[in-house]
Amino acid sequence: MDSAEDWQHNQVQFEKETLA
Repeated sequence: MDSAEDWQHNQVQFEKETLA
C-alpha cells in the first residue's frame, strides 16, 4: 500500500472530521 497522495488526502479529511 504505497499511496502517499491518498494518505495525505485522508489525513486532511481526518483532521477536518476531528476538528468538526
